[in-house]
Amino acid sequence: MLKIKIIQSKDVEHNMRRGLHSIDERISELECVIQQLGSLSGMDGVQAGLRREKGRLEESRRTLDTMIKCLDKTILSYNSCEDRICDNAEFS
Repeated sequence: MLKIKIIQSKDVEHNMRRGLHSIDERISELECVIQQLGSLSGMDGVQAGLRREKGRLEESRRTLDTMIKCLDKTILSYNSCEDRICDNAEFS
């Protein structure tokens, strides 16, 4: 029985999840900075810029999360198809 290992895909998924965690940390840091700047006068422009950056990071996070879900589904689908092929080959 031939079975292809998809370790590389799992490694990519793991790296993507680490990236997601990193983005979450940056978003959290930005939220803290924005909140701290709120008590200072004359920081409205800076806060607005940081909020825009936070929005961009959140969009990147959503995109990366979608990519991870797609990769998960692809891996599951591949494994399912591979199992069916192997099962059919054993019964033939």
